[in-house]
Amino acid sequence: MSELLQQLKKDVPAYRPNEQVRSAFIASEKTFTPLVGPAGVGKTFIAEHVTDLDPSIQLIDTSTNRWRKDSDPNGFRTAKEHITLEGLAEDIRFGRLINYDVIPETGTIYATHPEGFRAHHNIGPLTAANLETFIALGTPLHPVYITSPVEMWAHFLKESLGERYDTIATRAPEMIESIEFAQKNLDLFTFIESRSDKGSVDEAAQAIIDLTHNREHTAQTKESAAQSLEAMRLHALSLAA
Repeated sequence: MSELLQQLKKDVPAYRPNEQVRSAFIASEKTFTPLVGPAGVGKTFIAEHVTDLDPSIQLIDTSTNRWRKDSDPNGFRTAKEHITLEGLAEDIRFGRLINYDVIPETGTIYATHPEGFRAHHNIGPLTAANLETFIALGTPLHPVYITSPVEMWAHFLKESLGERYDTIATRAPEMIESIEFAQKNLDLFTFIESRSDKGSVDEAAQAIIDLTHNREHTAQTKESAAQSLEAMRLHALSLAA
């Protein structure tokens, strides 16, 4: 990873939008339901299902310096759309973004510009390191952590990475960091379990919809979530070995 990317990664927890961006975003009174969890757990898939069931909730538009994948939502702006490392680094320097993060193992930056939050209620995947930025921002926030039975998560990983599955060990540190953050901050999240059957996906999506609208919702208990997280952590450690 280049020296620039190393510095940008180091600065992630301290990043804040500039005052103009921050004030305008707060004045818009938009809400955000971030879906947090390790790679391959189904965050984007569930977020898209939420927006299918409830169009009043919209997926955030993400900018990234990597090339487009077939699975990327339409709102993604990638290297194909002329998003560059240099351009994102400048936006970070001047505080023009709402948030960003760096995946060290791939040298990829994921970022959200203010215009990426298109609706009153917004949803999208987020890394754990970015939560501090949103908490400091002061916008209404409903953090959700997605867990999964280990066998299903392993299957999701193979499907999502496909022919790149041989790079799984490089993603393991990112997965471990995310899971351990959730273990240390159980009270910060609503935990929703992701399983492969359609009924489970519908149930998870509906719980997130209800949470977003401040309605009564069904979530995984903290005790069950803690057990799921530890099983997932051990699996991530085995992938890193």
